[in-house]
Amino acid sequence: MLLLPASHVGAQTRKETSLGYSFMRVDGINLPAGWNVSFARGGGAMKGVVDLTGQTTKDDDGVLVFQGGVRFGPLRPGRVRPFGQALFGVASVGISAAWIAQLGVGLDIPTRAGAPTLRLGLDLPVYFGDNGRFSGLRATAGIVVSR
Repeated sequence: MLLLPASHVGAQTRKETSLGYSFMRVDGINLPAGWNVSFARGGGAMKGVVDLTGQTTKDDDGVLVFQGGVRFGPLRPGRVRPFGQALFGVASVGISAAWIAQLGVGLDIPTRAGAPTLRLGLDLPVYFGDNGRFSGLRATAGIVVSR
């Protein structure tokens, strides 16, 4: 009985917000102008994630991607913290919509004590819509603020 409460001691719930630049490539088309906002909450090695990405095409069409999922990291993080994530959601291009599944990896790199952390990420999204299946690449770079 004493072991059950002790297992929760190291798993403090933390909230983090990240904001940054996003580059996407979908079905051979580059979408270089984008932004990404991500909210995560959890403790230990797993966090729940809500992720929102907006991209602009060269024709000024907007792509909006809303996803949720999980992010995994090391139980005892060192200075540079790697993570993996699995996200699922919906992507909207004009009046069209597609389901999306996305696996990714990244690094959180602390800058100095008390300052925001640098985040670099690389994801492989797969879109499922009326026009078939498309795969892509998403690269992100931004900052993370944790509480």
